[in-house]
Amino acid sequence: MTTVVVGTHDLRRALTAVRPHHEKHPDLETFRRVRLEIDAHNVTVVATDRVSVGLAIVSIWQPEDSINPDAVLDLTPEQVDKILHIFKAPKDKNDEPSAILRLEIGDNYWKLTDVSGLPGIDGQSLEQPRAATDTGYPDIPLLISRNRSGDVKWIEQFATNGDRLAAFRIAGVVYDEPVLIEARTGTSALSITVGESFLGALMPITLTDEAQAKHTEWNTAWRHRLPAPDAKPRNLNPEGTQ
Repeated sequence: MTTVVVGTHDLRRALTAVRPHHEKHPDLETFRRVRLEIDAHNVTVVATDRVSVGLAIVSIWQPEDSINPDAVLDLTPEQVDKILHIFKAPKDKNDEPSAILRLEIGDNYWKLTDVSGLPGIDGQSLEQPRAATDTGYPDIPLLISRNRSGDVKWIEQFATNGDRLAAFRIAGVVYDEPVLIEARTGTSALSITVGESFLGALMPITLTDEAQAKHTEWNTAWRHRLPAPDAKPRNLNPEGTQ
């Protein structure tokens, strides 16, 4: 059994930031999950749909009983929604969390309990059957580590779907930090950083020759529609003043 205590707000932020990156197709069960990996210091929350990847860190405040060195808990998207619906918390005002949760992971179940009150008086609790750990799930922390290992580089073009790019907006909102996007040598994926607690990666879309030709035509059309780059701003009067 593994039992740890985490900040409610910290866990909510991590689940909210990572959830948009899980697989949506019901037939791809291996990727239709949010995974929690637990060590002595952190709960690492990860998800991927094989195009985008999200990883967030939750600090452990009290390793209560014991921690299995390789403790892994797979949550369905529906279970994540239940957690976010049941356990609310105000923002933490200092380094100490204003509300805390105890996560207990057994062989066949997991249980999350609000332990913010007096010792021995627990708040709301959610107990769910534990899904079998899918051994085919990728090692997301290693994937992101490799993605970030190269030097920052310049790229001329990167194509992606708008919904995949927008998924990282959620992390920017919940952590209230800018979304930093970098291209690095050794990989075609973009590296994403949001504050100190969230990392991500985004794979590009390969454009067909036909799609690339269309984009070239559209770029040419925009050059004719837009003012010449060396033209004077149109909010100036003939004397050159506003």
